[in-house]
Amino acid sequence: VCANLIRGTELAANPRDDKLYLKPYVILDKKIKDGSGAEQPIRIGIIGFVPPQIMVWDLKNLEGNVKTRDIVEAAKAWVPQMKEEGADIVLALSHSGIDVKQGDMMENASFFVAGVDGIDAVFTGHQHLVFPGKKDFQSLDGVDTQKGTLQGKPAVMGGFWGSHMGLIDLMLERDGSKWKVVSATSEARPIFERLDNKNKPTVPDDKRIIAALDQDHQATLAYV
Repeated sequence: VCANLIRGTELAANPRDDKLYLKPYVILDKKIKDGSGAEQPIRIGIIGFVPPQIMVWDLKNLEGNVKTRDIVEAAKAWVPQMKEEGADIVLALSHSGIDVKQGDMMENASFFVAGVDGIDAVFTGHQHLVFPGKKDFQSLDGVDTQKGTLQGKPAVMGGFWGSHMGLIDLMLERDGSKWKVVSATSEARPIFERLDNKNKPTVPDDKRIIAALDQDHQATLAYV
């Protein structure tokens, strides 16, 4: 999913009228267990974003074929529609880092994505850093590196090259016929530690994942 990558070279007057390259979002119908152990239905909305700067980094391949829109502008346009279509919670897959300096066409816009009404949690990245944590993004207003929140919303950045697993745990409460988030925790769990200049895994390999990704992995190696 990607809500800000447009097919062709023309942006519509309204982001909802853009001819998008991919679906802007999906809404998944799932079941969760409540405190009594009973299964309950929930509708989970997932929306995605790409940094507008891809038009610079990959100009040779993208120019004339696609165009990008400001991430936050796209979020503000599409998230209300997701709620209108019944999404109980909305998760943002934001291939964009964390910066508190606002501007147009931001490369690192996830802080402001978190501030969009209706978004409940943000999976961020792009900067190859770790959030929450004790090192990165310290002393930024509105960024809590201990709780793992951006403007009060739970968020996570999982390092790079699979170095961490980003985990957001939402505590939900029934609000009439809908669900709402009442509390949340976020965590970036390392999958290895550095010892004697070598990476030592902290978790075993999952053979099912290795098998599922093998074809794509080999194709990537052949490409690069």
